[in-house]
Amino acid sequence: MVGLVTKGTMKDLSPPQILFLFSIAGLLIIITILKAQKKNSLASLIKNANRNYLYIAIINFSSFCVFFKALKLIDITVITAIGYLTPIISGLLAIFILREKISSKITISLTISILGAFIVMKPIVTNSLGALGILCALGSAVGWALHAFFLKKQAMVHWLEQSFIILSIVIPISFPFAIMTWQPLTPRHIMFLAVLGMIYTLDRMFVTTQPCVGFLPQCSQCRVKP
Repeated sequence: MVGLVTKGTMKDLSPPQILFLFSIAGLLIIITILKAQKKNSLASLIKNANRNYLYIAIINFSSFCVFFKALKLIDITVITAIGYLTPIISGLLAIFILREKISSKITISLTISILGAFIVMKPIVTNSLGALGILCALGSAVGWALHAFFLKKQAMVHWLEQSFIILSIVIPISFPFAIMTWQPLTPRHIMFLAVLGMIYTLDRMFVTTQPCVGFLPQCSQCRVKP
């Protein structure tokens, strides 16, 4: 959904500018919800954040930038197909780093998924722009897998608080890059940046609230408190 909105309406804006502006939109939505729910004070959330949030923010910034760059170079259907490698990479990280165990059926599905992704990519790497687009899309997939890996360590923190901390770090990181590539905004840009902010919030609510990395069922220790 982020790719469709971005590719169709904001081709003339740079990736850092898009990320900076829709992060502000997302942060405003998150703050509004936090205030309504009377969660912990915003200052205390930032003060108590650990180093993993800095890693997550840097990964977010890098992943979004290469994702938006890929949108400018190759078709969104190819990027979507490559994006399905994210849970596969997360699964591999879970196996080799977190020592999670997987069944033979999951091993087979991992192998088939990897082969399918390479079949999709093969016809596109015949030119330099296509190859660069593939690399950017792969970089984005790896980035989101690392994002899930580091987020696992924050599993007992509510998704709203996680999102507030991450966006509060992403915004100052992306700001200097956004300024260097700044382009004038139109009302259409502003409307769709607000939409991207809402999409980010919904994604955090329904997708990334599952903190266990890989393909194993969510364990009781990793459940996020409502």
